[in-house]
Amino acid sequence: LYGATSLQMLDLSSNEFSGTVSTDIGNLKALKTLELQSNKFVGTMPSTLGLLSNLETVYVSFNLFNGTVPEEVCDLRNSSAKFTELVADCNGTLPRVTCTCCSACEVGL
Repeated sequence: LYGATSLQMLDLSSNEFSGTVSTDIGNLKALKTLELQSNKFVGTMPSTLGLLSNLETVYVSFNLFNGTVPEEVCDLRNSSAKFTELVADCNGTLPRVTCTCCSACEVGL
């Protein structure tokens, strides 16, 4: 999968996948849309997402991610007019994720 350098959309949503997201996701240089929502991914989001300069939308809500959305991802979102949507579980009384650059926050799982 990570060798698919021309892949523009990756939709793994609603599959009950678990585990962490590999840092190798940063190899998908042409990726515009990443949909990981509604799974059971854990850990932190890889900072290598910030290497994907073609990103336009990222949906990572309704998972078990924790920590802070990486600074590299926020830097990319803040510097790119194309990167308009970043949705994570950063809402609620005990948000799992801290996000200063999300376009929308969900309550999550």
